[in-house]
Amino acid sequence: MTLMNTPAALIDRLKAGLPFSRLARFQKATGFAADQIGEWVGISPRTMARRREEGRLNKEESDRLMRAENLFAKVLELASGDAAAARQWMQIPQEVLSGRTPLEFATTDLGTREVERVIGRLMHGVFS
Repeated sequence: MTLMNTPAALIDRLKAGLPFSRLARFQKATGFAADQIGEWVGISPRTMARRREEGRLNKEESDRLMRAENLFAKVLELASGDAAAARQWMQIPQEVLSGRTPLEFATTDLGTREVERVIGRLMHGVFS
């Protein structure tokens, strides 16, 4: 782990606020629409426009963006690197998530952890 990627360095970057460009890159990489990313990361369209102008997310938004990035990386791994398949899986209602989509469920920390548990079970062949 390089000095820039230590937990302390990551926390400092989150506290300072991540650059808005990181959110834009995440949207492009995932293929989700801006409104979907906004809902997932908890940023209203009006705030999204303001953050674009300011060029930086606040601490909480940065934390939620990093959480979304980490989750999408796990879904991407589940989908063998296929971003379209990962995006599709995130939008399919899952019985194990009370019939909600992983994208809907992952708007909170608790929901994200539950989606991660589902991914872990799927990766290990446990379907119930």
